[in-house]
Amino acid sequence: IRGHLQHGWSEAYGLSLPPRLVSWLPKFVYSDANVAACVERGVHPVIPLGDPFCYLLRSRGDRPTAPTPSTIVYPLHGWEQDDIVGSHDALIRAIRDREQLPVTVCLYWREFDQPDVRRRYEAAGFRVITHGYRDDPLCTLRQSDGLSARPRAVPNRAATALWRGALMGLETEIYGPVFSILGDE
Repeated sequence: IRGHLQHGWSEAYGLSLPPRLVSWLPKFVYSDANVAACVERGVHPVIPLGDPFCYLLRSRGDRPTAPTPSTIVYPLHGWEQDDIVGSHDALIRAIRDREQLPVTVCLYWREFDQPDVRRRYEAAGFRVITHGYRDDPLCTLRQSDGLSARPRAVPNRAATALWRGALMGLETEIYGPVFSILGDE
């Protein structure tokens, strides 16, 4: 598309690039709240269109029945400009207290590429995957497939995977230690 598309759910600004880098492009965001945050920053033009995931689901048809009773966990992730702050070990303990194996943990590519982070989840007996980089055209398809294969989705903070899992009819729950992103954005 000719424009900058919001990558994931956000209760505020929602765009992953600083306004000055995309000033001439139309910005496509999820909601009126995102539009208001953009306007407050002087960002325009801004067009609300909802989560593109909704259109993907409509084009793909009905969700298949999950083949195994497993949970997919989405720890809050950082992004290309900022890492997260939080205890992966505390999240692993929370998952072990609440879920039955098998459990799949989906890390963003940055955390997936950090062997220490990935190995912690693997050592706990969890399968560890990534949907890839946000600009990878197959990232959203991988998330759709990953959610389709399971009856339950769990993030540790309100995030894109929570809303998308609920939209697909999965049981959803938020629990575990709160992670946060280091930077101001």
